[in-house]
Amino acid sequence: MLEPVRGPAFGYRRRARLGVKYVHKKGRVLAGFREREKPYIAELRRCEILIGRFATLPADLAALVERLSIPR
Repeated sequence: MLEPVRGPAFGYRRRARLGVKYVHKKGRVLAGFREREKPYIAELRRCEILIGRFATLPADLAALVERLSIPR
């Protein structure tokens, strides 16, 4: 077997599968990773594993959806 490909501890991923959801109880849109086997989104402002230019993608994505005429 080959050793797994590894990068530095932070900032090495260029892809992530993020979820976006309007949460009525919080009155806002959350963006982040889905909790395992749950319908919930683990809210993130930054993702330190993503490369620098994508690190703020969760917060940027939530802000973009909030500005839509139909965020729900």
